[in-house]
Amino acid sequence: MRYNYLVIRKDLPVEVQVVQGAHAALESGLHLGDDKTRVNHLVALQVKNEEQLRNVHERLRMCGVESVLFEEPDRGNEATALCSGPVEGDARKLFSRYNLWQEGAAK
Repeated sequence: MRYNYLVIRKDLPVEVQVVQGAHAALESGLHLGDDKTRVNHLVALQVKNEEQLRNVHERLRMCGVESVLFEEPDRGNEATALCSGPVEGDARKLFSRYNLWQEGAAK
């Protein structure tokens, strides 16, 4: 099975998290998807803030996992969410350190 991982910042209001996650997923589909890489599952994860999100993006890049980092123009180009390309096998372990997304902004 193949998975795409959506990683969203928790320091944003929940309504912003939902929209930013959707932006990242759409961009990932546009830039990393094709008919040969149909994905069976989407996993939504969370990180505390922009710095952690950028660290995830860099870690994935260094490990050879494609991802799209969405930077919101209306928020001064802050990185708000990312979505990986299709991931399978041992590469899935890269995401095991992150918590599943839960509703609500971080306190």
